[in-house]
Amino acid sequence: DNLYPNNILNYAYQSTTHQACIKLLTISIAGQGYDTSILSSDALNFLESVDYETSNSTLLDKISTSLSIFNGYALEVIYDKQIEPKIVEVNFLPFQNIRADDYDKYGEVSAYRYYPDIINHSNEYELIPAFGVIPKDEKGKPLKKYKKTNEILYVSVYNPADLIYPVPNYVSSMNWIATEYEISKHHLSSSINNFLPSSMITIFGNFTPEEQSVIVKKFNKSNVGTDNSSKSLISFAEGMEQAPKVDIFTASNIVDVYMNTSEEAKNNIITSHNITSPALIGISSNNSSIFSNGEELMTAWNVFYNTTIQSYHTLIEKNMNLILKYAGYPNDKYVIIPFDPTYKNNTNV
Repeated sequence: DNLYPNNILNYAYQSTTHQACIKLLTISIAGQGYDTSILSSDALNFLESVDYETSNSTLLDKISTSLSIFNGYALEVIYDKQIEPKIVEVNFLPFQNIRADDYDKYGEVSAYRYYPDIINHSNEYELIPAFGVIPKDEKGKPLKKYKKTNEILYVSVYNPADLIYPVPNYVSSMNWIATEYEISKHHLSSSINNFLPSSMITIFGNFTPEEQSVIVKKFNKSNVGTDNSSKSLISFAEGMEQAPKVDIFTASNIVDVYMNTSEEAKNNIITSHNITSPALIGISSNNSSIFSNGEELMTAWNVFYNTTIQSYHTLIEKNMNLILKYAGYPNDKYVIIPFDPTYKNNTNV
């Protein structure tokens, strides 16, 4: 249905473990922001001018969140009409609302469609050229249908299964994410319905279906209560020989199955995010405190940073430096300050 990225976004809020992993990835990628001390005053003023946000999330925060969920992000870069190709403005775009329009067999995209509301208005979109690409006709002339004052910088982690779109690292655990969500719904439903009936009552007599309904309603009204805290199963029989046979099913085995499945789902979700230790998202193991061994925690963090986060930093820095170059600051460098778990004044915690 062309809504795979939107479905991915829905998964981000269905599983407690999955959401905790996304949060860890987001704050780790965003780190402590970019290093302002190595930038010229003009470059710093430019970055600050494109980084003001009313939602208390910086451009880097939004990029980090998008990478955590989609393994990609998208920016709209706007040029000054009089002094092209100088970039004067950068805006974050929701990654789930962008689709490739024109692309070749090598996966090189020349234009993207930006849908303000792709779910409810799939025919309404803005056609925007890809960053650094001017679509041309067969004679080599720029196509007039594209605007040249804005472009989309579409950044994604390489995916060998698709040359255009990325897939999240956790794609292999999508079923486990859904499983954890369904287990939580089961427990909620069980709690609301008091798990199992507390008693079974058989009423003898020859009653019509309408009379049976009235009896059940009166009984529940006077004995059960609105919170359903004490539930009875009521049956009707004409005589003792027709009384129902009741088999009792204990819930202990069912609970064990759900607990084991929940634990397996949690472990698989954490593993798929490349998180080296559950302690990094605040989960203890073997009944020990997550702070019982600080050295092990730091070792897990360092492995996680070197195997996962560092590559994201390189990806962001490379493209932000490209923006700085076309904004007129080729000698300045955009460098992210890594998140330090031991520093208590981290701004992204």
